[in-house]
Amino acid sequence: MTQSRTHTCNQLRIENVGEKVKIVGWMENVREVGQNFAFVIVRDFYGTTQVVVETEDMMKVIKGINKESTISVEGTVRERASKNPKLPTGDIEVVPEKIEVLGRCRYNELPFEINRSREADETTRLKYRYLDLRNPAVKQNIILRCNVVAALRKAMMEHDFLEITTPILTASSPEGARDYLVPARKHPGKFYALPQAPQQFKQLLMTSGFDRYFQIAPCFRDEDARGDRSPGEFYQLDMEMSFAGQEDVFAVIEDVLPPIFEKFGTYNISNKAPFRRIGYNESMEKYGSDKPDLRIDLVVEDITALVSGTDFVPFAEGNTVKAIVVTGCDLTRKQIDKVCADVEVQAGMKPYWFKVDENGELAGGPVYYITTAFKGKFGKVLAAMFAIAITLALGFMGAMVQSNSIGETFNTAFGVPKIAVGIAVGVISGIVFIGGVKRLAAVTEKIVPVMALLYVIGGLVILIARIKYIPETFGLIFKYAFMPNAIIGGSIGYALKTAISQGVKRGLFSNEAGMGSTPHAHAIANADTPHQQGTIAMVGVFIDTFIVLTMTALVVISTLYANNGVLADGSEAGVSKTNMAQLAFSSVMGEKAGNSFIAICLLFFAFSTILGWTFFGKVNVKYLFGQKAVIPYFIISMAFIILGSCLSNDLVWELTDMFNNLMVIPNVLALFALSKLVTGKDYKNPLLEKAKTK
Repeated sequence: MTQSRTHTCNQLRIENVGEKVKIVGWMENVREVGQNFAFVIVRDFYGTTQVVVETEDMMKVIKGINKESTISVEGTVRERASKNPKLPTGDIEVVPEKIEVLGRCRYNELPFEINRSREADETTRLKYRYLDLRNPAVKQNIILRCNVVAALRKAMMEHDFLEITTPILTASSPEGARDYLVPARKHPGKFYALPQAPQQFKQLLMTSGFDRYFQIAPCFRDEDARGDRSPGEFYQLDMEMSFAGQEDVFAVIEDVLPPIFEKFGTYNISNKAPFRRIGYNESMEKYGSDKPDLRIDLVVEDITALVSGTDFVPFAEGNTVKAIVVTGCDLTRKQIDKVCADVEVQAGMKPYWFKVDENGELAGGPVYYITTAFKGKFGKVLAAMFAIAITLALGFMGAMVQSNSIGETFNTAFGVPKIAVGIAVGVISGIVFIGGVKRLAAVTEKIVPVMALLYVIGGLVILIARIKYIPETFGLIFKYAFMPNAIIGGSIGYALKTAISQGVKRGLFSNEAGMGSTPHAHAIANADTPHQQGTIAMVGVFIDTFIVLTMTALVVISTLYANNGVLADGSEAGVSKTNMAQLAFSSVMGEKAGNSFIAICLLFFAFSTILGWTFFGKVNVKYLFGQKAVIPYFIISMAFIILGSCLSNDLVWELTDMFNNLMVIPNVLALFALSKLVTGKDYKNPLLEKAKTK
């Protein structure tokens, strides 16, 4: 080999056993397994060899050397007792007779592990570049470049191209970027320019009669890193042909590049000739670019139909909306935001993203943010717990409550049998669920706000009619809320427990705050910003709890309890949770009008709630069991709707309360865990702002 060594650290094989050898390299690692026994890994450019220290003298030498010191090892090759088939030299080891330190590493600890240098920050890697280049992966990149350039040279010369080196120091000739300038010492105030590309020189060569030219050309461009730009210093295969058309250039490239791609490339898409021709219009439609990277199997798809009807301004002005569909994406929200930020820098426009299920439907809800808050098995268990609880509480029991309420009020108002009402509601709901009839749901969605307004107006009419009893109404509220006689008949503790329990139950059921049900709806809402949707969510709770429920309570107390009303003596015969409102409104409007008014209002309120709650259950059933379980879930839900209409009122409410409580636990835990993600960041959309100024 050379005077300094007989073999490289990658040369020794089983046939070298018994030979006296000398290897030189860096001491990569030492593993001591006894007082006078250690394994030393020596590495050079070509590979590694294991050295086995077995004597006290050799052990002393090794202990005085830090890793990455340069050493020379002379010894005898022997067969390893425990072979390593993963290494070319894994069958042998060297027993040293002499170890010489050629260059000592002074530091006990390196700035980074050699084989993991890529994990260090870039500044540290550049400072200790000589250590970074010892990393086999980094070294391999340099070897790869050498081999690719050599292959390019050989192929181009076989096609009768001359390699001509063009000047580096030249006059400034600005192209698309700024020039790097070099001051001329002998000509003060004047500068050379480094070429952005050898464009002028190769044109000069063609004009001079050189028929075919090529160069692995250095290019220098003083510009920022942006899409379609190459800042700093880089190299490119530069070529020029005389008396040639487009197809002549294609013929050379299709002959030169495929073998190189096949030999050195990772992808196999571009290694066959002829190269695929893509028209400009097709390229822009499918890839959104006139220079698509066909190694990446992502195409642009038209989603205009999916987002039609949205209130989001950039999508709502009749524009064509396109997106890149990515399947099997398991990125976290933080990782997705990072990708979007990178895209915004490259594209100069803000991207948007959303998730859809296998049917192209938007999906969201607590099961998704629970698994974000708690990674691993614990998060999955909590999410499953929530999914089961909400499916039972709302998809089944909740539907029973609503159909029970509709049945009770319609029976009171019109004398319709409760079972008949339940069957009708169940069948209509099934048509919407299974048949995919969206129009009925859309109509209901628009009617409900109108009915809510009518209900509020009706309530105000009752309160105006009973206005002289309003002071007494508030007096009764405060009296039985704070007076000691409010808890007579039981222990104070029990009474307080019952009061709090019932208050929480009714509060949960009325507005669902903290339960984790309404996030399913908010997740698919057409909002411009998260803040906007959050505000809508809070306003909904306010209207539901503070306005509607407060008004209902005032109507009931002012009509049924104040002025020695029908319930003032404590008698509740014939009164239920459902028909109490009918009785209250009837006392002013008349029995027929009051009962009918409440029955019709409740029909729309309860039916829309059934649709919403069943959808919430569907999302969670699909999360637990997949799409195949959705239809059976709908059928079971229909059965519960019909069953609920004729069951005991109290039983239905108690079952619902129980499962409501189970929902709260995993949801609240996740909300606390995710509270650190709440931000005051302004999510203003530049596209939206631009659209608003038009």
